[in-house]
Amino acid sequence: MEIGGALLRDFALLVWSDRGVDEHVLRFCFERGVYKGLKTSTLEQECYILADWFNWLAKRNKTLEDALPSDYHRWGNRGNRGQKLSAARAYRRKELIWQFYKGLRSDPALAQTTAAFFETLSESNITDQGLIHWSMKLEYKVGKESRAPRVPTDEEVGRILRELGNYDDQFLSERNFLIGQVEARIGLRAMGVESLEIETLDKMLESAGIEIEAQSIGNLYQAKSEQIRIRRQLNGLLERGRTVIAASIVEKGGKKREVEVPIDLAIRLLNHVWGRRQTLIANRVGAKRRNNNRIFISWRDGGPLSRGSIKDIVSAAFESAKVKGSGHALRAYYLTTKAIELISEARRMFGANFSVEDILNELARLAGHNHRETLRAYLDVARIREAALREFDQ
Repeated sequence: MEIGGALLRDFALLVWSDRGVDEHVLRFCFERGVYKGLKTSTLEQECYILADWFNWLAKRNKTLEDALPSDYHRWGNRGNRGQKLSAARAYRRKELIWQFYKGLRSDPALAQTTAAFFETLSESNITDQGLIHWSMKLEYKVGKESRAPRVPTDEEVGRILRELGNYDDQFLSERNFLIGQVEARIGLRAMGVESLEIETLDKMLESAGIEIEAQSIGNLYQAKSEQIRIRRQLNGLLERGRTVIAASIVEKGGKKREVEVPIDLAIRLLNHVWGRRQTLIANRVGAKRRNNNRIFISWRDGGPLSRGSIKDIVSAAFESAKVKGSGHALRAYYLTTKAIELISEARRMFGANFSVEDILNELARLAGHNHRETLRAYLDVARIREAALREFDQ
């Protein structure tokens, strides 16, 4: 029951000698060729790797359903006896089989088959971090470019936020920590962070049905009773099960869009405006005139914090936390986290038969993307992380 690799008119696939085209591999190649943009030559190489795996199982009278972690590791080690392959190529072989099984698992008709492989594989003490590491390694070729999103883990984002809040000056600690929170929990680019104004918070409260007595929260820094009332109303929303409120921001190309602000973060931003931000303005000559009502202002003169400064602050925190990336990686983290939430919710409602397209549409809305296909890379990372989380929750 041998498999032979065959190339048919610019599309790679596998053909069983006794039953024709392998449908599982056909779907896999179609996904990677059409949606991922892999070249035909790359798909052909991957088919030979898959053929080697299938043949190895067949010689042991095993099928996809019978594969064990021990088979997986033996096959991987066998492929590099005598270290004939580079570490990268040996790694790629095992990574490809993982990706293949991950793809099978998302297919309702094959969920049972792949569940067995993932369950047994999880018993071999492959950690969540290991799965994430694997998912980051595969680079998809699109023309001359290479797309491999670097999405930090929860633990890495925690380290970055701690570094952002690690300053002797309390204003800098609070401001920089909030900048990181806005990027990681709302998914704003540096341009969006720069554009946040007092009016943004005014309209945000208005969208939640919360009235402001003095027309703007910027006029309430001495009105303690009004501050308490607004906080209570926001906490009341939380108690009733609401977690986010809408805010309008300006981003790439001057485009306005709505974002979802976590209510606990909205309270922190209000506290910053009424507290340390106001104190700094009061203590810097000319700061009231210069700040232009921006939420994030400069410690030096109280003027608006520039986009370049925001990028530098976050990049420095990445370096101090020893995490690769920059502020855009926090946006990638937000999109991946949201995708995991959407997948988990869809799985609760529809089981394995959920619509990936619907998830992409919602993710594009949250990201403010006109071209949702650019988000597929984040969705891929989210799917493997969500699968890993479910495995370790069992």
